[in-house]
Amino acid sequence: MPSALAIGDFSQATHLNIKALRHYHRIGLLEPAEVDPFTGHRRYTTDQIPTAQVIRRFRALDMPLEEIHAVITTADPGARIASAPVLEVALIACGAAASGS
Repeated sequence: MPSALAIGDFSQATHLNIKALRHYHRIGLLEPAEVDPFTGHRRYTTDQIPTAQVIRRFRALDMPLEEIHAVITTADPGARIASAPVLEVALIACGAAASGS
């Protein structure tokens, strides 16, 4: 199993603030791997870091959360492009288009 990170550590690793992570959890955009039923403490895994980084990059481009959710939950790349008109710009900003990804 990947390493588990407390919300503060995950925040530092992804450069997303804790308030944003809590909001993303509430709206179902980025759910923690585990929530302690007694304390409510959220724990994320290292496997979730790439998704969090994509979310951060899209938010930096002012992409609405609904569109980000559509992009990261859609398995079909063609559908991703159709549901996110700024995807090409985001890929260029992330450097993925230049590498051919």
